[in-house]
Amino acid sequence: MLVVDASVVVAACRTPVGFTRLSGHELVAPRLMLIEASSVLHEMAWRKEISASRSKTMLDRLLNAPVQIHTPDGLIKAA
Repeated sequence: MLVVDASVVVAACRTPVGFTRLSGHELVAPRLMLIEASSVLHEMAWRKEISASRSKTMLDRLLNAPVQIHTPDGLIKAA
């Protein structure tokens, strides 16, 4: 099992083979990772680091990423 954060996922979304490099691992992430990664994509587009079209492509890759999203038991109540 490999726990990934937004920085790993955004880097993998930059290229069509990004998640292929991580194959062989069960990828997991906390639920907040999706929000953090989509925020990074928005900021990159806003700063003109990537085009709107590229941002959409990367968002599609994010939403289809082979990452299992987990919410740890009790985390929401503890927060």
